[in-house]
Amino acid sequence: MSESHKHYKAAIELYKNGKYLRAKEEMEKALALHPDYPDYHNQMGLIHSMMGETEEGYESFKKAIEINPNYTEAYLNMAISQNELGLHDEAVESFRKAQSVNDEHEGINTAVRVNLVRTHLQLGDTYREIGLFKEALNEYEKSLSLSPSYPDIHNKIGVIYLQLEDMDKAERSFQEALLLNEKFLDAKINLGLLYYKKKNFDKAREMWQMVLLQDPQNAKAKIYLFSYFKGHDL
Repeated sequence: MSESHKHYKAAIELYKNGKYLRAKEEMEKALALHPDYPDYHNQMGLIHSMMGETEEGYESFKKAIEINPNYTEAYLNMAISQNELGLHDEAVESFRKAQSVNDEHEGINTAVRVNLVRTHLQLGDTYREIGLFKEALNEYEKSLSLSPSYPDIHNKIGVIYLQLEDMDKAERSFQEALLLNEKFLDAKINLGLLYYKKKNFDKAREMWQMVLLQDPQNAKAKIYLFSYFKGHDL
């Protein structure tokens, strides 16, 4: 094993254990010996990101791509950095490039699939925060196609349908989330909100009370019950 690879392997282990400063020092040693290895730049970008150095992480991912223009994971990581820096259009373009590179190869490995799901979710969250609900829905549905058994995605889709006033689809999404995880509190809270909007007050109260049975200190459920049913027998 080369000296640079020893530093690289050490950095990965330190990174996994949350020792980011020491991991960064090891990666700097590796890069000093071999600055032309794209994996080294990608790993350095991950370390920068975990240390809150988003701009430095972005530059590292960009360097990895300059060396290897077909580096899918670096495109995905760069998309996340761009999104965090407010470069939303650039993030979408990086994500599309990652998909394009993947389409040229057969199948998607597990690590890439996880990154794809995460990137779609983050882009969806960004669109939702700025009120672009249809665009957010599109990103969440892409994420769902890659990971259909992840209850949080169904819940996020339900929230969007609730915003779009499509109550039937919202209800189906929340119910699907609960089929996958019957203890999913957020889905129960959102389902209660949906029932309240449909003026099915008994079912709304029932859902929020179920949440409090599971988590007696749940702030959202307490607030909803107090605000919406103040003065009534709970």
